[in-house]
Amino acid sequence: MKAIYPQIFMIVLTWSIVAALFIAPYQEPEGTIHFGEDGGSGPIDFQDELDNMSSFSSKIYRFGDANCHQKASRSYFVNGNQMPVCARDVGIFLGLAIGTILPLAFLIEIKLWWVIGSLVPMGIDGTTQLLTSYESNNPIRVLTGVLAGAVIIMLLVYMLYELEDATRTVKEERRARKAYELRQRELEQGSGPPDPSREERSGES
Repeated sequence: MKAIYPQIFMIVLTWSIVAALFIAPYQEPEGTIHFGEDGGSGPIDFQDELDNMSSFSSKIYRFGDANCHQKASRSYFVNGNQMPVCARDVGIFLGLAIGTILPLAFLIEIKLWWVIGSLVPMGIDGTTQLLTSYESNNPIRVLTGVLAGAVIIMLLVYMLYELEDATRTVKEERRARKAYELRQRELEQGSGPPDPSREERSGES
């Protein structure tokens, strides 16, 4: 199957991340991880908490700390512990994972407006929440994240397939051109002054 190896890599990577997000809370004592509402995306906000975790959990929660605000009110809790990323990010990673396996059944040509359309619900939900008194909820955050993540990764998979097709076409054209040039050289080398002995045999017949 075309582009199968890069796609398998993406499947393994994305589903491993999703699994790690759910496994990490079970690696710590129940009810011991709660980051409150003061976190921000980018800098490490909870260094003390991370230092007290197991090696595996610390890595996963550090990844979350660097990429997510980790606000407790916008996060799910597993084993009584706050997950490493917020509900919307869980949705995005889950969408990425789902989007890697769908092309195994059917390959969809993803249009640009599909990508834009998949980002609009998440953008509206997040921006409205930021600028108004509206407060979203975790199921909506997950759903909008899944939609965005799935379409984006399916676009990437489709691009990989298209790139492979284009590369194969270029290689086939090069092989055909080389075969043609070789044939032309063989014909040129075969054409030369007539062979007298061949003409004599032709006259005798």
